[in-house]
Amino acid sequence: NYLYSNMLTNVPGNCELSIFTSFTNCRLLEDVDLSQNLLNSILPAS
Repeated sequence: NYLYSNMLTNVPGNCELSIFTSFTNCRLLEDVDLSQNLLNSILPAS
C-alpha cells in the first residue's frame, strides 16, 4: 500500500499510530509506504 504524501497526521497528544492497528488483519499485506507524512509518533507495542 502506498500512503506517501497523503498529509496523514496523528491526533495531538496521542503518541501512538493507530493506523497500524488497521493492518493487523491484512494477511497478504507485504509493504506499507508512509513516507513524506507528518507522523510525529512512536510505533505501538503490538
